[in-house]
Amino acid sequence: PNEMTAFTFALGIFSALLTLVNLPLAGILYQFSSILDGVDGEIARASLRTSRLGGYIDSILDRYVDGSFLALLAYSTLRGPFWYLIALLALLGSVMVSYSTERFKGAFCRDAYLEVPALRKLPGKRDERVFLTMLFLLYPVSAFMKALFVLLAVLTNLRVALTLYFISRKVSQPKTI
Repeated sequence: PNEMTAFTFALGIFSALLTLVNLPLAGILYQFSSILDGVDGEIARASLRTSRLGGYIDSILDRYVDGSFLALLAYSTLRGPFWYLIALLALLGSVMVSYSTERFKGAFCRDAYLEVPALRKLPGKRDERVFLTMLFLLYPVSAFMKALFVLLAVLTNLRVALTLYFISRKVSQPKTI
């Protein structure tokens, strides 16, 4: 499983670097690395080698791949302070989607998705973001790149706001006996 984690991380970083050269290929490889990202966990379960450390490292490396991909995509396709701000919001929102649920686990020692099942239905999870990114990169015109960053900025930050709303409602509810 560790070798697969390293391979998908390297493939994800390579796809990010490809944004400087070939956007459609970069998008396809980014999607492929996202699909393969689940394989390490399957290998670990099948070989009875799961570990909290492995899951932790995989999650951290996913953030590096996503951050690198969005940063290099913004660098290669956007111009001007306004668009850099939008890209920053997309990047921060992408990181905060996972952080908002993981931080809940750290604070309350419970799984946010088990506590608030509605979170599973909110759009904007990593697989969805990567797939959207790939679709937009298949026909890489400037207007599509701007639309992608606006969509990611709105989608991710709205998801984080809704996660905070649902979790705060759940946590503040009085306990029934």
